[in-house]
Amino acid sequence: MIRSRVTWALAQLASREDGDLRAARRETYAELDPLFRGLIRGRAERAVAAAMFETTRTDDEAHVHRLATLRAMGQPFGNPDDVEAVEAEFLAKRPTRAPSRLGPTRAVGAALLLLLVVGGASGYWLTRPPASLHNEMARSETAWTEGGRPLAGTLEQHAVFEDALPDYVVAIDAFRRARGGADEAREREDLARAAAAGVAMSDDALGAETTSFLRAVFDQSRDIVENDGASASDSHFRSVDALNAAVAELGLGYYVDADVRTDTQGRHRIYLSTFTVERVRFFDTDGGRRVRALRLKRLDRLNFARAVLGFTRPQVQDGLVLLGRIERYLVDAILPALGPDARMPIVDTDTREDSRALWVDRVEEMAARDAQAEAVALTGEGALELGRLFGRRRAILDAWRDRFQNAGLTVTRPTTVDFDMDSYRRLEDRVPVAEWRELSSVASDLRSDVPRAAYRELEERLIESVERHEVQHRLDYESGTLDAIPPALEAMTGPLETELGDNPRASRAVAELSAYLSELAREPGVVKMNLALLSRHVLARHNWGSPECYAALVIFAGLADALGLAHRPFIEGRRIDRQSVAFAFLEIRERDGAAITAAATELWAELFGRPLPQLTAR
Repeated sequence: MIRSRVTWALAQLASREDGDLRAARRETYAELDPLFRGLIRGRAERAVAAAMFETTRTDDEAHVHRLATLRAMGQPFGNPDDVEAVEAEFLAKRPTRAPSRLGPTRAVGAALLLLLVVGGASGYWLTRPPASLHNEMARSETAWTEGGRPLAGTLEQHAVFEDALPDYVVAIDAFRRARGGADEAREREDLARAAAAGVAMSDDALGAETTSFLRAVFDQSRDIVENDGASASDSHFRSVDALNAAVAELGLGYYVDADVRTDTQGRHRIYLSTFTVERVRFFDTDGGRRVRALRLKRLDRLNFARAVLGFTRPQVQDGLVLLGRIERYLVDAILPALGPDARMPIVDTDTREDSRALWVDRVEEMAARDAQAEAVALTGEGALELGRLFGRRRAILDAWRDRFQNAGLTVTRPTTVDFDMDSYRRLEDRVPVAEWRELSSVASDLRSDVPRAAYRELEERLIESVERHEVQHRLDYESGTLDAIPPALEAMTGPLETELGDNPRASRAVAELSAYLSELAREPGVVKMNLALLSRHVLARHNWGSPECYAALVIFAGLADALGLAHRPFIEGRRIDRQSVAFAFLEIRERDGAAITAAATELWAELFGRPLPQLTAR
């Protein structure tokens, strides 16, 4: 039932004569049962991804989709690079009859009715969906003013952010690459068409006032890309901020972020990312100030992303938390550390394999032990079950990766909690049956209630910690905290201003020093997890020279001094002595969480000359 609809959808996409796959997807998936549309689309996309892995003709999208159709049908074929042969087999075997639109729903409805009659409550238990992985709130018209989850709006409003804005980003990047070349005029026309289409879609869905801000963003984006040298990025950021404010006025849960990058030749590149807003939250200080934080989930599918858990900047009004990045951080670093005999990845691979770095094992083992203790205190024994499952998942997939690395196959770990065994299906006949069954069991167990409840609690606590980090950035921008640099930090970064102008390395390091230290001061329940995260900025060599690295060095030295712990200098001959930092980390983590948060609170006041503001979440 599902398989036939997957193959039909793929065949429709493969047969699109005008090559407009985006339109083809909208039209094709609109014909499918709404209840199963997401499942069918997901399986179709995985089939396409697998087909791209098998052929070198990935530039031919129709060919890739024909291969994917045959693969989904289970039809054998010869050389996947033989375009004509694959097309002939596709034309001979493709499904031609459109499936019944509501067939799966009717079938499921009939099955559920039978289960209700025969099995009653047991039928519900067997067919119920897994518990939600994330804490989700009901949507509210007043979310932007009172907190909560904003409205999703109409499909047309959603399409502005999922389709129109990303289409414009693709067009403006193509124009950027074509500048000065033979294709510049054509790409300029394509850019104008993308802008006009986006404005028209927005005008219909969001109204003239909101669309005026979108038009300004488009126009300024084009101007920035066209003009080398100094960019008008500040006014561009303000226009994006005005667009977001207009969307919030409509009560809709969407957000646009802008970034402008400049290469060594002075040419600019525009990045516009779109998100859904999953929660609006307000924080009040004891001084009467209020800051808004937004929990964001990435909406567009563009191939760039921020490698941070949250961010803000002076030109925007909110602290921004990236939910997808937090899940990935938990999956990569925290959850596998909750298992038996686990380690938390702190250092870089080269250091871990260096037999002279005797401190590495102890640091990573103790960081894992701290994560286990804090997670159990927050969520109960479900945290250990979560850790066991992630430990087994990682061990199996890492073993497969090592086994097949010389066979031209790449095996990667999932970056999310939930994963589909179909993504590893082509390995099923190449791995031991016991390992395949165990990984299938792990995938199933991760959908059960106990580990999901533990994940929700742990994720929520870490989200709240990141929120407070970003809120502190907002407070610092507004209060003048960043106008002075602590001497210990200045010794490493230099002053905030030099004879050449502003020193961005110093200013960013001051901002991270305040935010990371405030996070340690305000979150006793996960303070040791946060301490381990902070240590990665120093103990992993590839992070050296970052603002976070300089901030971490000041924090570890300051906490050790505040707690009365002797330590050697962290920098010798302009080089970081990671062993000294590691020993200080190990000594600090021996103290209880309350002592560490108290020391962090005192250190913040000492470095910035006033008490750390108290935050109350609404």
